Amino acid sequence: MEQPIRKFEEVFEVPSNYLIKTPQGFKPITKVMKTIPYEVWHIKLSNGDELQAADTHILYTTNHVPIYLQDIKIGDLIETDSGY
Repeated sequence: MEQPIRKFEEVFEVPSNYLIKTPQGFKPITKVMKTIPYEVWHIKLSNGDELQAADTHILYTTNHVPIYLQDIKIGDLIETDSGY
């Protein structure tokens, strides 16, 4: 998995009362970055869950192996809150 070039157009400070869900639980958001334009991909899982994200958004396959959304193939298992 090659690391993409990351370019942010702007960085915004965020009040500490906003949280984001992480694998370690909810954590405060301190900054939001406006990125350069990117290709939006849409994935629909067999359980009905859907995700729209950047082509280089990182998902995790079995054994917590990272993979870009653009590299997911039909039949690949990815980590979700409800399992693979």
